[in-house]
Order: sequence, then structure tokens, then C-alpha cells
Amino acid sequence: MDKSLFPFIPVRLLQTMGIDEEQMKGGSSILGIERDLTVAFLCGGNGIRTGHSWEDVKVENPFALINHALTFALPAIWDNNGAIEDFKEETFRAVFNVHPEDALKASIDICEAVTRSGESSRRLAIALTYGKVSMGVVGYEYRMSIISLSPVTRLAEVLQKKAHDYSAKILVTGALAEEIPNFATRYNQRLLGVIHRRDIGIEEKLYDVFDGDELEVRNLKRRTKTLFERGIKLFLERKFSEARGCFIEVLKADRSDRAARHYLFLCDTNYNLEPAEREAVNVYLEEF
Repeated sequence: MDKSLFPFIPVRLLQTMGIDEEQMKGGSSILGIERDLTVAFLCGGNGIRTGHSWEDVKVENPFALINHALTFALPAIWDNNGAIEDFKEETFRAVFNVHPEDALKASIDICEAVTRSGESSRRLAIALTYGKVSMGVVGYEYRMSIISLSPVTRLAEVLQKKAHDYSAKILVTGALAEEIPNFATRYNQRLLGVIHRRDIGIEEKLYDVFDGDELEVRNLKRRTKTLFERGIKLFLERKFSEARGCFIEVLKADRSDRAARHYLFLCDTNYNLEPAEREAVNVYLEEF
């Protein structure tokens, strides 16, 4: 394969798929090759452009702003054994096939790089999922691309758009958390709730990993974690009145906690229901 094609068909992504150097030299011979990989999948962006609004984009060069955003993401992904699978505007997808934990380390590194730069990370949002992804090379000799097909890629994209609603910069699914040794003790995290994956018929926990948050936000979440997670437990048991009290106390300590505000609204809506009605209440944070 001509080296001039490497920016369009990243070598690391080909290597992740098990395509060796000899096959790469064959150029079009890699067309149609596909692999099923068990990966951690990162989907990020949504404000890594940092400090710029869409009004700015109308005036400034939008491509320069996108590239500016990628200067924070690409080194962190590369240094943690990842490869960019796709990107558009300020949202990107990356695959991590060495260790699932690499995806989380890269996410934290991105957040810290933005913070060190002095730019705003207010809208930064990253979602991490884990599972099997089918990747393949499509196109023709002079125009190739790698595409991925998997429910986990779609899940990452949807969760990434939801992160801001729950005051989270990094969302991590339970499937990925289970692959990380001592996840609960090595990372600052809190259980956000349970999501229902209708595509495969399972329930899965969802975590807010707040190691990438600003120090003040991190300290607030650490201080309210026990109370917040007690509220989550009570909510999942449909004990809405007791859960309501927990979320009120969380909001007294941190009025900006949108996740606590979301659950308080649901508790206010449901705590006066009759027992039979309470049992019918959907307690999933999200359904996909």
C-alpha cells in the first residue's frame, strides 16, 4: 500500500484488525477483509472544540477548530494503544483492542489535557462501551475506508450525547467496568443508574467516572457519592419517597448536579403512587 494512503487507512487500525505489513503492501488485496474484535469503544467530542460556540464557527474556520479539538484527543488515544476509527465535526470514535482499560485512561488524559490548556471543558463528553465489533475494509484500490458494525458503537454514540444531561464528562458502561481490575477503588466513579439494552435484552449499569472533571466538581461528587448512590439504590427498589430525600440532600450540597435533579423529578412524579402502580414504573435511566 502506498504510504500516502496511511492518513486515510491508519496503519494501527489495520494492525488492530490483524492485517500484516505484507498484506498492506498489496493495497487492494486488503479490500473485503473483515475481523470480529472484542474491543473497548470510545466515542467523544461534543465540545472538545473548547470555548467556542457555533456562532464562532460561522465566523472562524470550522476545519481549524475541528483540528484544534483533535490535538487534545489524538495524542491521548495514540499513547493508550488506541486508533481513531472515524470522526466527523468534533465527534470521533476510537477502538482499543489491547486492554479495555486503555480507553478509560485515554478519556481521562483528554480531559486533563483540555484542563491544562486553560480552555473550557464544559461541554466535553465521552462515552465508553465494550463488546464485539465487526470491522471491515470497503471501497476500491484508490479509495478505501474501514467501517465498524456493532450495537456497542451505536450505544457509545447515544450515550455520548446524553452525558451532559447527567453532569458527566466520562460515561462508562458496566460491561467495560467489569473488564477493569479494581475499577471501584482505582477510579473516582459513581453509579448513575441502570440502562436497558433492548437490542440484546440485558440490563447494564452505567457509571460516571469523574477523574476527568474539574477539581471542584470532583470534590463535590466525591463528597455526595454515598448519598447519591443510596438514592439510586432506593430508586431502583421503587422506594421513591426515601430516594427523594437522598437526592434533595445531594442537591443541597451541589445544586448543579443534573443527574440528582433528574432523579428528584422522577421521584416527585412517582412517590405518591399506589404500590401496584409503583411496580409498573420504569426505573431505567435510559433504554436503547
